Order: sequence, then C-alpha cells, then structure tokens
Amino acid sequence: ALPTGLSLNTSTCAVSGTATVIAAQTTYTLTATNTGGASSSTLDITINDGAPTIAFNPASLTATQGVAIAAQTPTLGGGAVTGCAANPVLPTGLSLNSTTCEITGTPSALSTQSVYTVTASNTGGSASANFTITVNAAAPSLAFTTSSLTATQSVAITAQTPVNSGGAITACSVTPALQAGMSISQSTCALSGTPSAVMGATVYTLTGTNTGGSSSASFTLTVNDAAPAIANSPASLTA
Repeated sequence: ALPTGLSLNTSTCAVSGTATVIAAQTTYTLTATNTGGASSSTLDITINDGAPTIAFNPASLTATQGVAIAAQTPTLGGGAVTGCAANPVLPTGLSLNSTTCEITGTPSALSTQSVYTVTASNTGGSASANFTITVNAAAPSLAFTTSSLTATQSVAITAQTPVNSGGAITACSVTPALQAGMSISQSTCALSGTPSAVMGATVYTLTGTNTGGSSSASFTLTVNDAAPAIANSPASLTA
C-alpha cells in the first residue's frame, strides 16, 4: 500500500495526496488493467521530514572561565532535528546537544568574542543560526592580610602583596600616585620599592583588572625619617 496520505487514481493511475509519515525509499509497482490485459510500472517513493528551522534568542553569551553557563536553548521549528553541528568548534568545556542544539557546559579556556554557526538538520534539509560567545576570566578578588606599613625613608620595604582569590590580574593601578622610589607590579599589585620622602599615613587604593572585571584593596603607608645617629669625637674630655 502507498504511504499514509497518498492515494492512487483508479482510472489514471496517478499518485497524489499529502504524505503524513516519513518513509525510506520504497519501490511500488503500479498496474493498469482493462479488458485487453494489464501493464505494470514501478515508482520509487521517498518521504523526507520537513526541513528544520532554528533561532537563538538571545543570540550571544558572555561567560566566565570555570563557571557553568546557563543552558542556551534555541527555538526549533519544522521537522524533527536529527543532527546538530557547530562551526567552528565551541570553546573548550562547552558542548552541543545533537538533537536539541542546546549549548551547555563549563568553559575552561579564555576566548575572545567569536561567532559560531549552529546547524540543525534532518532528512528534509538543514537550517543555521549564529551564536556569539565570549569567555572572560573570573574577576580578581584582592585583599591585604596586613593593610598598613610604617617604612623608613631611603630604606627598601618588604614587598606588600595582596592575596588574589579570583582570576589572574592583567593590569594594576594605584590611587593616589605613589611617591618616587615606589612602584606596583602589573601582574600581582605588589607594592615595593624604596620611599624617598617622609610622608604621613596615606591610604592607597590598588585595583587589579582583567577581562572579567576588577577588584580593589586599600593599603596605608607611612614613611618616617631615619632615626638620628650621633657620635662624639673625641669621645672623652678632660677639663
């Protein structure tokens, strides 16, 4: 029998109708008869699914390295999806569901803003939608275990390095500007150097940044004058 939805005209042998089922290629034998005899012919029929449609809304995501993303599920239409692919390959740690085209996972590597083409397909064809992904570092998180130091003019200080419990620092700034002889590390925000001038207690705000954001910590520095040194020469007197 013909696939569901198709019919055969008994006087012309025409096949018509709207197929309602998916069917692999099948060969049908059509036979026409009259009082003079019969004649047959074959007809191959394949019924594919309707091509799918796909759309992402929203069509972009900014993720954080090491943090699981919320599932990004596209709206699918048309025929049932039997396969999904992404081009180029998604960032390391993310995956694409092969039947729903849903993007999930935990990105493990940084990635600049990139456009990925997600293609849904079935026996009837395919459709594609673009999705933009950026993977930033986790923002730094700075704190000083000791938040103050009293230094001596012209004597090098022990480097004062804040603890960073967040993502790697790519740049560091300080407010207000440090005095001559002092500096901060651009990768750790460590405060170091040799203060060149006497200074009352001054609060500095050190800010570490990366692609994920920034974090600040305060540190108080006081610079005292060197203690006086005295010596008598000669060291004795007879009067």
